[in-house]
Amino acid sequence: MDSKTYLYSGKRQLLMDINLRKYNFIQRLITIKNEKAMDILEQTLDKLIDHNYHITEENLNLLNERLESYLNNPDDLMDWETSNKD
Repeated sequence: MDSKTYLYSGKRQLLMDINLRKYNFIQRLITIKNEKAMDILEQTLDKLIDHNYHITEENLNLLNERLESYLNNPDDLMDWETSNKD
């Protein structure tokens, strides 16, 4: 399954696949001149690799359904009080 990321600019929705995201990240990474920023990026990457986070297909489908529902009806929201009662 391809991993996709949705980016929002106003009401426009853009779609970037993982390879394009990697390319864009590398382009930004090579311009970093701040040592502390580089340390933080390295530590973050190390933590992610060490923990090997994984989202199940079922959870990914649920998240995608909820995102699609929101995109189709952005004003159809539940307030915190109603949500918190469940």
